[in-house]
Amino acid sequence: MKNLFLLIPILFLTACFNDPYDKYVGYWQSEKNKQILEVKKEDKNTYIALSGIDVLNDEDRKKVSDKPRKEIVLEKIADDRLAIMNNFAGATVPLNLSDDGKVLRLVDEKFIKIDEKEAKQVIKCFGLEKEYRMKRRDLNIFSKEHKANLAKLDAEYESLKKEIPNCAW
Repeated sequence: MKNLFLLIPILFLTACFNDPYDKYVGYWQSEKNKQILEVKKEDKNTYIALSGIDVLNDEDRKKVSDKPRKEIVLEKIADDRLAIMNNFAGATVPLNLSDDGKVLRLVDEKFIKIDEKEAKQVIKCFGLEKEYRMKRRDLNIFSKEHKANLAKLDAEYESLKKEIPNCAW
């Protein structure tokens, strides 16, 4: 019984110090174009958003882009919400989270919260598509072997796509 009385204040203090912005952290998938948005907590007061190829880990990202990673710093605003600060227009674009924490709205875009495993599969498929497009672009279209090289590349990437559940492009 004594332990129960000690446990109640600890649980109360834990609930009081729970950061309300943490409910944004995780992976979100756009209903419109299936792209992934990742919201991360960088430190105690900083949240960042990554999207597109910037969600890929460094090793996979290097295969598809040599441009620097774009991290969007999110600002804390009223009502325990996060927002993107638009430096050009000086506007604040809020991230609106549903009461159950499963839907995130950004302007007219709707994102559904997904688990890390599903997000990694979508990200891997996205990276594979980018890698394929880069290799296809680099093929010499004037070469006599162009058709054969393209067929070989297509077959290779069709095989790789089958290794990733629900990967289609």
